[in-house]
Amino acid sequence: MRVMAYSQNPPHGPHLAAMLEVIHDHLAAGDEVVVLVCHGAHETCWLNPDHRRSRCLACRFGTRTGLRQLTHPRLRIVRLPDQSAQEVTVPHFADIVALKHWTWEGVPHGVGIASSLISEVRDPVPDLGRHRGLVARLVRTSVAFHRTITRACRELRPQRFYVQNGRVCELRAAYLAARQAGMEVCVVADISPGSDRYIIFTGGTPHELAVMKRAIDTTWEESPLPAAERRALAHEVWAAFREHRNPLWAYANKQQSGHLPAGLDPARRVVTIFNSSEDEMVAFDELRIPGHGSQEAAIRHLLALSWPDDVRFVLRIHPNLAGLDNAQTRALAGLADARLLVIAASDAADTYALLDRSHAVITFGSTLGIEAVHWGRPSILLGRAPYEDLPGVVRPADDRALLDAVLRPAIADDRSGADRYGYFLARAGREFVHYRPGKYPGRGTWSGHRLWPPRFFDTLLSVAYRFGL
Repeated sequence: MRVMAYSQNPPHGPHLAAMLEVIHDHLAAGDEVVVLVCHGAHETCWLNPDHRRSRCLACRFGTRTGLRQLTHPRLRIVRLPDQSAQEVTVPHFADIVALKHWTWEGVPHGVGIASSLISEVRDPVPDLGRHRGLVARLVRTSVAFHRTITRACRELRPQRFYVQNGRVCELRAAYLAARQAGMEVCVVADISPGSDRYIIFTGGTPHELAVMKRAIDTTWEESPLPAAERRALAHEVWAAFREHRNPLWAYANKQQSGHLPAGLDPARRVVTIFNSSEDEMVAFDELRIPGHGSQEAAIRHLLALSWPDDVRFVLRIHPNLAGLDNAQTRALAGLADARLLVIAASDAADTYALLDRSHAVITFGSTLGIEAVHWGRPSILLGRAPYEDLPGVVRPADDRALLDAVLRPAIADDRSGADRYGYFLARAGREFVHYRPGKYPGRGTWSGHRLWPPRFFDTLLSVAYRFGL
């Protein structure tokens, strides 16, 4: 079999290491592997939106170092050709919705472009005029990448194509090109920055609910471990989250264990709303809040319903929104109701102490929605999430059902849904064989070799990047 792979070397997780594992396994199986490598020719990318030379050098150093450990007669390294799509006329998009639905020559480029833009500027409703230069670079890069991967698939004729992520501009363009060329496309992702595992998704990307649901079910059902061991591993995942031992939840380390906000009347029924940062979800229509344009609109609607006097709502703003001034945080700041207590993103209040104090929990897709099931709290989901069909999660069909779920919540006796999802986080995909995590995300080693420049050079590049070089 001939397989083709394209990978980048981000500084925030073992993405490149996961791709190196995939390449190693194919070579060991006797397959021919073609690796497409970047030499900094495109205008922008996920890791380097302003195309600064310092970031290019750091990324390419790690990629070269990793591939050098895989030198093999059946490994062919192909440099991506210069990529240009200067003839593409960039429209003046009316809004982010128009951008998401933009196509060029029948290819739906818009979602990947919008996703990159939103993640870069950290705003779910970005000012397209202010960021027109970045939008133009993303548009041209997406078209150029699609053309490049299409040509590579046509000329090199692989049977399978591997790509990271599948969400952001150039990676989504590569994913779409390989699919349209008739390849079997596999999306490689790490589970979390400090995880010892990575996962390969087939039949879609991890940002599609059906793909994630299938992966969760497959991980549980195909496990060779007895059910009791699977449950124990899931329980350890939830315990690690609660005790702030999971690096994915590093921002929760600033919270004070057991600390609750002032003003929680013990005589009232506390209903806690845990919102989510919309960075990754807003670009995908499938992940929109049913019946509402945003989480904030859903919260306003919730507060406008007729509630008994003893119901108190608490909104815990996601810590990942701390310090941001964007459309979401401004909308959150505009929420005002006598029944609502808002806990700031940077507040030291303990999420899990609040969870324990809650009469019921409302989420929009946060992992806390399924965690609540594990910890025995009624969990109401108003958004979309991979765990939405699992036992213990309540999805109200209308306002009457929502009122009933809040006022007469049922604590789920069946917590198997939390076990299944927790086990997925613990044992999904494959264990790294050659990669060893470092102290910081992206600072691990592969086959004993660091995937970032020597310390002095690394420091020099970091300083240069901060100065825009």
